[in-house]
Amino acid sequence: MLKLERISKSTDVFQKNISELRLRQPALADRLVAVDLPDSFQCATGRDGYPVIVESITDDCVGWMGGSSMPSVSAPAVLAKFVDQGVNVALPSIGTGYEWSYLRGLLQPHCAVFVCEESTARLAAALCVLGMYREIAEGYLILLDGDIEKSLPEFIDEQPGYDFPTQLLTLPEFDAARFKSRTDAIHRACRRAAEHHARHLNRLRKDVKIRRRSSDKPPHIAIVSVDASLNALEHAYKVERAARVLGWTSSISVPDRPKNCSLASRLGAIAAEPVDLVVVINGTPGRLAEYLPEGFPVACWFLDGSQLPPVVFEGVSEWTHLVAASQEVQQKLIAQGGRADRIQIIEKGVDHFVYSPERRSPGRSDTILVMVDGEDLDPKAANIGLESHEKLWQEMQRSIA
Repeated sequence: MLKLERISKSTDVFQKNISELRLRQPALADRLVAVDLPDSFQCATGRDGYPVIVESITDDCVGWMGGSSMPSVSAPAVLAKFVDQGVNVALPSIGTGYEWSYLRGLLQPHCAVFVCEESTARLAAALCVLGMYREIAEGYLILLDGDIEKSLPEFIDEQPGYDFPTQLLTLPEFDAARFKSRTDAIHRACRRAAEHHARHLNRLRKDVKIRRRSSDKPPHIAIVSVDASLNALEHAYKVERAARVLGWTSSISVPDRPKNCSLASRLGAIAAEPVDLVVVINGTPGRLAEYLPEGFPVACWFLDGSQLPPVVFEGVSEWTHLVAASQEVQQKLIAQGGRADRIQIIEKGVDHFVYSPERRSPGRSDTILVMVDGEDLDPKAANIGLESHEKLWQEMQRSIA
């Protein structure tokens, strides 16, 4: 016997979900609070033991939301052939309410799931039953209701740091004709969102300025990247910390989370205040070059262990400095058509922040054990060639002497 309960907006989970939505999508939160839930919407325990929503019930049929009474089993099955492309993904509806959660676990950290649900009531019902507040708070779950051709461009206009979704997945409740109609609508919405992006970029263009050397303010650098690899993100943060140690100011836009991935996000970091230098990690200006005035100083630092972008020198001008982290990287850039006399080598240095004693918590005691095979402590004998590594090696010797 199926035990049913009336769905209520008084649940703690709905209040938590709405609280987070009010901070990020306040208009949507208001619509979800105001919408009336149909009397037929009820909550039950599915055959897998998880909460499910029943949209309708008759003597011979139960209308499970999303078409499944076992959502924890059906969601992985529905997405079994999903291939992560490193982009934001759209679902054509809320489904059972579980697909987005499973999908989120398959995506890279800089990607978001856009749930494009036409029915505000269905979305509200799911929020009454299922906790989504953490992913909403972190910006990994974007909920859109009603006319997607209106709601998606509005979201992009309010939060231009997001890229719009370019990978659309189907769900079992959609037949071929209905899914095509939904796909066409989302594609039209993305084109409109692109127009909103373009207008925002043109507004930012007016704020992009070079800081003149006569300024009495400390240098300001903007750090940007389209590379979401951990290596690129780590070194972007290290450059930011190095600037702080030098007394410089900085602004940063790297794809460490969905809201920092668009071209508008990168240009926003550059337009934040007059800039002395833009540092691009593992790439070149690309389309950014269209929005930078002539003579704008840009340095592109290519790291070890990272793939070169498909179009290596896009947006490079005579004012762009190409920098390689090693001779090996320099040779790769030359092999791609770069001029040897235009590619400098700047090796990675020791991160002051990592080795600073001030980072140690009170009462913490660290011990470094150095094990050496033999008595020759010369750096060359230990196969140490980089200058920064030699200094670290010598400092370690002094600390244990």
